[in-house]
Amino acid sequence: MREFVKKSANVLVNMCLVVLVLAAVVLALARFAPERQLPVVGGLRVLVVDGGSMEPAIRVGSVIVVRRLDPERIQVGDVISFTTPTRRGSSGAPTIATHRVIHVTREKVYGDHGTVALRTKGDANEEPDIQAISGASVLGKLVLALPYLGYVVRFGQTPLGIAVLILVPALVLAAAWGSDLVARTKRRGDSAVV
Repeated sequence: MREFVKKSANVLVNMCLVVLVLAAVVLALARFAPERQLPVVGGLRVLVVDGGSMEPAIRVGSVIVVRRLDPERIQVGDVISFTTPTRRGSSGAPTIATHRVIHVTREKVYGDHGTVALRTKGDANEEPDIQAISGASVLGKLVLALPYLGYVVRFGQTPLGIAVLILVPALVLAAAWGSDLVARTKRRGDSAVV
């Protein structure tokens, strides 16, 4: 029984380290993506919250997961992420906001021809957003918010973070596999003497 627990723990630790290394590789790749966005997988997009407009529901530094959906299905009260007309920094990439839908209409929005228009407001904001959001601007509806994990993600997108999140788990994994190999070799040597 003791051997089973030891082997199970070893397998679990190895699996966790492999997942950690894979996550670190994804973060490292995201560092070179436009606006340091994380990949979209299966209609799910992972974003890091940099502003406090949705506090306390969604805190600064949270990682949020949004699922792509048909804008016609968005309802009042849904929390959505969307691109805004404003551009960010020298890259000119669109700014992404995450706010609660307070009104849904069918109106003509600049650059759009009569699709769904959404009025949004950050929970912490006094006033609603100035412009209506076109359904085409919606990236997805909030599925999950993980507080503080965004700080780890942002750290993982720096050179030091890449080194720490990839090299340290890789070294621990190599040491664990190496010690396991040494132990097996030693056991084989002991049993050959008997």
